[in-house]
Amino acid sequence: FFCPTHSNMAFKASDESGNPGMFLLIVVPLMNLATGYAFIKFSGEEKAKALVESSGLSLKTVMMFAIGMYAMVNVFLTTLVEDARRKYGVGKPIHHPTEKDVKNASDRIAFLCSLRAHHNFVEYGHVAVLLFLGTGHYGDCPYFAAVGLLTYCFGRFVYGLGYSCFGPSARGFGFFIGLLPLMAVTGHAILMPAVELQLL
Repeated sequence: FFCPTHSNMAFKASDESGNPGMFLLIVVPLMNLATGYAFIKFSGEEKAKALVESSGLSLKTVMMFAIGMYAMVNVFLTTLVEDARRKYGVGKPIHHPTEKDVKNASDRIAFLCSLRAHHNFVEYGHVAVLLFLGTGHYGDCPYFAAVGLLTYCFGRFVYGLGYSCFGPSARGFGFFIGLLPLMAVTGHAILMPAVELQLL
């Protein structure tokens, strides 16, 4: 229903070989810090406030809309999984179909793409919501929290749609859109002590 291209494409698993350990342990934290520093240095909160005020909506409305969109993205991604279950005949509670469950390897991968798009959202969602709400309440950046959460939701929507409908190679753009505000609030949270001590 949502992904008309499923039947026309041969899905292939992405090649993610190699050791991501150094990247995850060193590069990702540095990227978070750099993005958080840029957010602080270039007045991300003031820019977000100007954006919200120019929309004519109140901060409360934008934040509640962002929270509602977060829930709707979850529903949308769940629907993609249910649609893939029907299309490829993967019954519940099977999460990782074998050749016995689904004969065609491309169909198995297509189902797993929909499943992973939703699971990835669920895996990171609780951390994202805590960071955005914490940034808004304790980090004194409510406008950026609202705009950032909306941007994150849009990114996760694009990520899930791309991953589910076009395979692993189509997830990057949405991932990047959602990652930027998440890295900014993560870096901001980590740098809060330095800001409070006036070291930055």
